[in-house]
Amino acid sequence: MKRTFITLTAVATLGAAAYIGSQLRADPQPPNQIQQTSATTPAAPPRTRVAMVNLAQVLRSYEKWQTCETSFKKYLDDLRKDFEAKKKPGMQIQETLSKLSPEDKEQREKLQQQLRDIQRSLQDYEENAKKEMAKFQDQALVVVYRDIHDAVASYARANDIEMVFHFSDAINATDLYSPANVERKMKSAGCIPLYVTPGMDISDIIVANLNARLHSGAPTGVQQ
Repeated sequence: MKRTFITLTAVATLGAAAYIGSQLRADPQPPNQIQQTSATTPAAPPRTRVAMVNLAQVLRSYEKWQTCETSFKKYLDDLRKDFEAKKKPGMQIQETLSKLSPEDKEQREKLQQQLRDIQRSLQDYEENAKKEMAKFQDQALVVVYRDIHDAVASYARANDIEMVFHFSDAINATDLYSPANVERKMKSAGCIPLYVTPGMDISDIIVANLNARLHSGAPTGVQQ
């Protein structure tokens, strides 16, 4: 509601400035003379239309995000398979080492060096994989967030909505009062709705518009 307060303050300030300006432009009058003014119709109070979007619901239902999740899971599966394949030589070396006698010092040292090389290679592979996964997630989030932002802005302009803010909440009534959801809401920062008037939440409409745009081939967000 901070923006609403700022808007009301600005309106009041502008109104006062306009009134003072009109007085300065009027003909000067003696200090003891009272100016008579006729009654005027009071200005209509400012009206603010606010809507909300459940970001968790929109993300879960947006087909582009679903595609990103599917691609990401496949990417993780491929990484796991590749990592397991790279581990096998090291496991074989460990098995060979366990069978060597104490007298096979030269062979043991050679195999241990090979094992250290494989372990370093696996560590490098894991670090690179983490970076690639983070990059994949960041790019997907930016693209999808811009899609959502553009869809919300378009709907707000078309429906004379002045403010839309997002929140994350349970999507169905079963999870609404789950301990995990309640705890998360109690610990979250401000702008979390405590009561929502029916019709204020436009999440379903945004999801429908996003998916319709996606299937129509219209540009959405940043194209990769």
